[in-house]
Amino acid sequence: MVAVYYYYLLPFVFPAILSSVLGLSSQDHESQLYEAKLRITQSESRLEEITQNINDRDLYLEKSESLIGELDHKLNHLQSVLSLLKAADDKIKVLEEEVRVLWATLRKNNFDIHVLESKAREAEDRLEMITSQAEKMEDIVSERWIQIQHFEQALQLKEMRLKAQRQARPPRWTFLKFFSYLSGEHLPNAHGLFSSHFSEESALRAYVSQTFSWLKRFYSTVKESHHELQVFIKQEMERHEFTACLANKEIVFFMASALIIFPCIECLDIALITAVLVEKSFLREKLHSLFY
Repeated sequence: MVAVYYYYLLPFVFPAILSSVLGLSSQDHESQLYEAKLRITQSESRLEEITQNINDRDLYLEKSESLIGELDHKLNHLQSVLSLLKAADDKIKVLEEEVRVLWATLRKNNFDIHVLESKAREAEDRLEMITSQAEKMEDIVSERWIQIQHFEQALQLKEMRLKAQRQARPPRWTFLKFFSYLSGEHLPNAHGLFSSHFSEESALRAYVSQTFSWLKRFYSTVKESHHELQVFIKQEMERHEFTACLANKEIVFFMASALIIFPCIECLDIALITAVLVEKSFLREKLHSLFY
């Protein structure tokens, strides 16, 4: 670096030295030499100053380069920190969103808890009400059970009384046996004879005579069994809840009469049909003997 500065100073120093050597005297040469030395000394001092300045500048440049390196390192560090901050900012945004979601969930959970608490209070109130109703119902059930026991005892007593009454009354199946005998014996014979009357008129005539004889016996039996039938119908109607209120004398009388008359009507129909197939005089005689 010093040689470079000498190279720049030579054009200024050597022309003066050459001009003083060639055209001047010895004193002048000495004075000029002195001046030249002085200039050289000044130039050297100036050169030293310049060199010092250059060294200072080099040192400053080195320090600046070092500082630039440090600043570059700091800049890189700051850039990395900035990228980290950006990532942290994104993470903070995500966390803020999660916090908002958690707050919303917390509010919803608080609302649900409030609703559940209100429902629990309502359920407790309803449970207390049902418990009180159950206690009341238990008392009512106890009373009803006592009443049922009393009813059972009364029913047993009534059944015992009815059983005693039935045992004390005469048999009630005579009339039923009579109708069974009527439907099992006479009606099949009547139908059998009616089917064969075209071939054997004598058998038909005999059956008509038997029929009117049976009607006489039936009429006398009806007189005896009508009262027994009324007693039987009244007992059966009183046994059932829906017919007990209808078991009065008039209805019982008409029902007993109907049960007696309907079979008579059927027998009369058979007799009238057979009467068409026999002589009119024979039918008139039998009808006259039956009713008169």
